[in-house]
Amino acid sequence: MKKLATALSIGAFSLVFSQGVNISKFHRAYIAQDENNVAFLVKAPEDDGPAKLQAKIQAIKAKEKVAPYSQVPLLPGTERPSFGQSKQDFINAVNAGIDRNAVSGSGTQYTHVSFLVTETGKISDVKASGNNESLNLATILAIYELKQGFIPAKYNGENMASVVHMNIPVAL
Repeated sequence: MKKLATALSIGAFSLVFSQGVNISKFHRAYIAQDENNVAFLVKAPEDDGPAKLQAKIQAIKAKEKVAPYSQVPLLPGTERPSFGQSKQDFINAVNAGIDRNAVSGSGTQYTHVSFLVTETGKISDVKASGNNESLNLATILAIYELKQGFIPAKYNGENMASVVHMNIPVAL
């Protein structure tokens, strides 16, 4: 019986890939494909809480081609990276992308985020900390899912990578 179940699982696995599915739920795992059609498995969470958000974030981070950043201070005269017209535009965009059904708690809560803005304005290596784990995870996911990138930092007219730190208030 165990061999039959394994054979059926392998057959279903092959069928999913032959259909060109980007992400599919597959018996306790997510099958994901990157832009080069390289497939990888991400273990599915047991519930719909923080573990599910963590699995999505791990799938995104697995595709990142950026090494985790080190804390390098901006030099005097460096133009900071920007998003839209102001810092509030970024906060509003993140708040709009947060899945509040996946977040526990009520009232206004805060999460501290840090991430790398590359020379091209792409956001990567997003981290969040705060008292509410589900809010931290939902915020990380919302930042990764932003369609608009940053205008990168500039030093002497040249784009440069930089780290952004920000507190984000979220009304639940």
